[in-house]
Amino acid sequence: RIIIENYKNESVFLDFMIRFIGLDDFSQEETAVINELIHHHFKKMKHREIKKFNLIVHAKKHFSAGKKDKAIKYSISARLDAPQFLMGAEAANWDLRKVCHEAMVKLESEFKHKFFTDTSYKKPYYRK
Repeated sequence: RIIIENYKNESVFLDFMIRFIGLDDFSQEETAVINELIHHHFKKMKHREIKKFNLIVHAKKHFSAGKKDKAIKYSISARLDAPQFLMGAEAANWDLRKVCHEAMVKLESEFKHKFFTDTSYKKPYYRK
C-alpha cells in the first residue's frame, strides 16, 4: 500500500506492508486484538526518511501439557524489514495483549536507538 501523509507541509510517500504469519490458529477475537495492537504501535514507527519497509509478525500459541482449553502461552516475534536495515524483537507471555505490547515496545526501542528519534540523546551542539 502507498500512503500519502503530510509532514511539515510536504507530501511524503510511504510504502509499507504488515504481514501476519500464524493467525490461523487464533480465534477471531484474538486476531482482532493482535491486529489492533500491532497497527497502533506500528503508527509510532513511521519515519520520514524510510519510505519503504515491511513489518512481519509471527504469532504462535503454545498449549500447556495437553490442556488445550486451560493454559495458553502466546509468543510473538516481530521483524521490521527495509532496504537499509533489518531489526527484530520477540516476546512471550500468558496474556495476549501484554505479549503484543512487549514485542512492539522492544521493536520501537530498537528503532529509536537506530534512528535517534528520541529527544533524550545529546545533540551535536550540546556542550558541558
